[in-house]
Amino acid sequence: VYDIEVSFSDDNWTVELPYLGYSYQVSLVAKNEESETSICKSSIVTTTKRWLADHPEELRDDVVFRKIFSSLVSNGGIVSANRQVQDLIDQLSVENSGEVAR
Repeated sequence: VYDIEVSFSDDNWTVELPYLGYSYQVSLVAKNEESETSICKSSIVTTTKRWLADHPEELRDDVVFRKIFSSLVSNGGIVSANRQVQDLIDQLSVENSGEVAR
């Protein structure tokens, strides 16, 4: 459980889900120094398990690799700030230490 502060001018925000293969629900709560009021709750969302991280050999095919990672990297070569993506990159880096990076 953690808080994300939003103001009245915010009309959307992003919640990073820390683990895959779990169910999550988000609550919008108004808080002040004296009380807390629940405004609404999301539906329960269940994330899928980390299939690619468990099957890194699938990324050895250049076509598959480029399809998956082209949407995760900016024009400047910056990888999306996402924990699961970073975990996968770290795992591939360890497995390929000694191979030339793509």
